Amino acid sequence: MKPKTILSFLVLLISLSLAQSLQTVHADTAYDVNTPVKKKYKRALVVAGGGFQTAIFLGIIEGALKSPNPPDVIVATCGGSVAAAITNAFPNVEDRRKFLVEDYYESFRDVKLENNGFRYLIKSFFRVLGAAKSGVKEKIPPIFEDYMVNIPIDPKIMPKLNIPFNPQGIPIIIIAGELDPEFGPDHVGELRRGRKLVTQTFFTDPMTATLLEGFESPVAYPESTVRKETKTIIDKTLVQASRASISDFYGTSLQNIDGTFYVTGATDLYAIEVGEYVADEVIMTYKRPFPKMFQKAMKSVFRYDSNKRLKEVNAKDAAYWIDITDTNTTLAKEEFGPAINWLTWKVNLRMAKTFEEYDARVTKLWNYGEERAWEALNFSVRNWKCHVRERNKGNTDFNHPSVKSEPCPVKKQK
Repeated sequence: MKPKTILSFLVLLISLSLAQSLQTVHADTAYDVNTPVKKKYKRALVVAGGGFQTAIFLGIIEGALKSPNPPDVIVATCGGSVAAAITNAFPNVEDRRKFLVEDYYESFRDVKLENNGFRYLIKSFFRVLGAAKSGVKEKIPPIFEDYMVNIPIDPKIMPKLNIPFNPQGIPIIIIAGELDPEFGPDHVGELRRGRKLVTQTFFTDPMTATLLEGFESPVAYPESTVRKETKTIIDKTLVQASRASISDFYGTSLQNIDGTFYVTGATDLYAIEVGEYVADEVIMTYKRPFPKMFQKAMKSVFRYDSNKRLKEVNAKDAAYWIDITDTNTTLAKEEFGPAINWLTWKVNLRMAKTFEEYDARVTKLWNYGEERAWEALNFSVRNWKCHVRERNKGNTDFNHPSVKSEPCPVKKQK
């Protein structure tokens, strides 16, 4: 065969292979294949959420945006997703503050305790322990009923966020977990048999979606229920996306969109790899570990150790680290959300009794977040972690080479 003929044949094979590859890549994506590919962002702020800490996360976002090194995209999970949605909807900081103080206050008043007594706590305790067992008898856990807090699913709970992702606002990526049809109310109690039943899902805009193409979930461990392939969705509203991300099983009811169930952004709570994938550098929050019971609750669904994952992430390299490890002590009286009173064995919903109390508490929470972001983003040394106030064996692997090489004073390991 002549060299020219061979060359033509190779070109044809490569062309056919490329065409097939492109077809495969785009077949399962939710965005238009004609959408131009976005260049990577410069700096991603990854807000690893938690509970009712929206005001803290809004403060973190504001502090980061005002800093010398502002982000141009936000990756958010759980409680951080609500703050990201508010930021995307309202590019002006005064509008965000107004929404937090007025609209969000009204939404808070719709949050009610569903179960809070001694019998419920005991039942929940054994339910989580039973579901967290591993091995050949591992079953699909009961996460579709008997939840603690009623957070409305109706998008009308926050009408100003019942809008598409705002192209004029800062781009955001909200993370949740999509449950397979085989992981539904009718399948509770069935043996899992090693099946991958959760898909790490991104809610975002069409342009940012192009950057997420090909991303593989970092929590798709062999024992995990999370599959390696991820999914991107661009046609849902901000309130649908954020409500999906705060769907903490056992804690509240799951988000149901068009017959599909979604669970918490804790599917991949510490999503530093997503930030690395879409941006040149990452601003990351440094968090405290889960209490053992919450850790077991997460493991009962995702089948991996969330605190081990936290230590893995905290040992990684990021441009800046925002310390929020001490919220449970510094802000003990200001934080919102359910808390167990061990004297009475009841769950209390730590909500504000008056508007004035609410306003004062969210202001302090916002200021805390803003100050911590400003603190972190003004360090001249990249990947500086020595300012983190509460590093312990629960959130830090002190034997990791990157931790050992830090120039920090030796702190007592709790």
